[in-house]
Amino acid sequence: FERLVTLSPPGVLEGQTLEGFREGRLVGTIAEVREAVQGWAELGVEEIVCGLGAVPFQVTALDDLELVAAALR
Repeated sequence: FERLVTLSPPGVLEGQTLEGFREGRLVGTIAEVREAVQGWAELGVEEIVCGLGAVPFQVTALDDLELVAAALR
């Protein structure tokens, strides 16, 4: 989360905490994300569209994408 704050445009996450940011978002460790996605799959979800930054269409680092891919394997 600290890295996300530093990569986000100034002020976007100002005053936000990790706990607050998690609400309504797919945020967590690889195991936590995998568990959430598996739960959604059991409910019939077939596709997930996600952004890896704090604002829509924010470009993040390649290793962020690799972490998401690892969680979804």
